[in-house]
Amino acid sequence: MNGLEKGSLPDGWRWAQLGEVAKVFAGSAAPQGEDYFDPQGPRFVRVSDLGQKGRTSFLVNIRDRLSPKALRQCSLVLAKKGTVLFPKSGAAITTNNRALLGIDAYIVSHLMAVEPTEQTTSDWLYWSLCQLDMMDYSDNVGYPSLKQSTVEKVTIPLPPLSEQKHIAAILNEQMAAVEGAQAAAEAQLEAAKTLPAAYLRAVFNSPEGRQWPRRPLGELVENFDGKRVPVKLDERRGKRGPYPYYGASGIIDYVDEYLFEGEYLLVSEDGANLLLRSSPIAFKASGKFWVNNHAHVVQPRDTVSLEYLLYFLAVTDLKPYVTGAAQPKLTQEDMNSIPIPVAPMLEQQLIMARLSEQLTCAERTRKALEEQFDAINKLPAALLHRAFKGEL
Repeated sequence: MNGLEKGSLPDGWRWAQLGEVAKVFAGSAAPQGEDYFDPQGPRFVRVSDLGQKGRTSFLVNIRDRLSPKALRQCSLVLAKKGTVLFPKSGAAITTNNRALLGIDAYIVSHLMAVEPTEQTTSDWLYWSLCQLDMMDYSDNVGYPSLKQSTVEKVTIPLPPLSEQKHIAAILNEQMAAVEGAQAAAEAQLEAAKTLPAAYLRAVFNSPEGRQWPRRPLGELVENFDGKRVPVKLDERRGKRGPYPYYGASGIIDYVDEYLFEGEYLLVSEDGANLLLRSSPIAFKASGKFWVNNHAHVVQPRDTVSLEYLLYFLAVTDLKPYVTGAAQPKLTQEDMNSIPIPVAPMLEQQLIMARLSEQLTCAERTRKALEEQFDAINKLPAALLHRAFKGEL
């Protein structure tokens, strides 16, 4: 949505097109070849440089620098310090990244630049453009792009120059405070996300845990791999039944019949997932369901509980058990060889009760911090909304 809805403005303000109050231009094609770049030369800004922080009012961390040969032979476009940059082509437009240049730099053709004139300040232009969704001005749905002529006609509210400076100064101060709060909240949230694994490791890596006898997983579970017959989804003609259909990382569909009934532990066979941990490596399935051939289905015997195995596997490095270079996977034989520390059943029950309480508390903490982080992330939009109504 366009954050600058036309309407009444404070006294002395007016609506102005960017082309009237600023210089709008695009960059140039990037030089091709290593000899066009030199670590000691002037900066060359690419779209990826804007992606480092999303939005920044002081862009100086720019990866590429140009060589004297590039300056001599290439048609380059220089953007002055204080120029506002944003993506002008491709999916990068949807990111709505913005950057205010903190130094003079040459810019790539995929960037649009808005340079202030005597009627505007850099900060006012930057914060004004942060209010806009540039996809509203794109002329191509298939491949988004922005025309210079279109951007020149974009309207922004324009107060007198002295008021621009006053409001921008307040915004800069308040946004700096918000950025600090965001960083602190993000650090707290990341720390909270590590709590569950920390609690689990504290149990299994404790001096007592190291004394528990270790037995191969295959001796502790019933393995039902031999009973699985993959459901042929193409023969179901798009019908979705009431029963979950599991794959390596969770539910992938629903079917109208079931193979398993009860409570089982599903262990991913996907070696790439196990190496990268891009999704859970093991999870519980209950009720009636189907499982495809990318997950092992096991049911613990009386020696261990399902939750106990689930918690242990959650913090276990399975890389040593993954085989195959082209298509890495965890075979049934290798999975069955994983050594499991087996605590006495009463001790397992006590551990599960304690972990359940800790993990519940950790989840509450995580959710509270996510809500706090979300509230802080909404502050910039609220501050900008007030600024452009003249309420700062």
